[in-house]
Amino acid sequence: MIFTNGAFVSPGKVIVNGREAWCWIVESFEGDSFYDGEEILPIENSYNKENLLKLIEDAEE
Repeated sequence: MIFTNGAFVSPGKVIVNGREAWCWIVESFEGDSFYDGEEILPIENSYNKENLLKLIEDAEE
């Protein structure tokens, strides 16, 4: 789980355990975001879980 000061979200329908459910889907992030106390650059979508966030120091290289 991440914490963010701001994100643009929209409602979206997903299938959970074979049933339709509504959830908030992040369209884009605004402001600072953190994961385990480290500032990160969250990516809105990716083909794998590992690429959804980057530590700020890794992004600056």
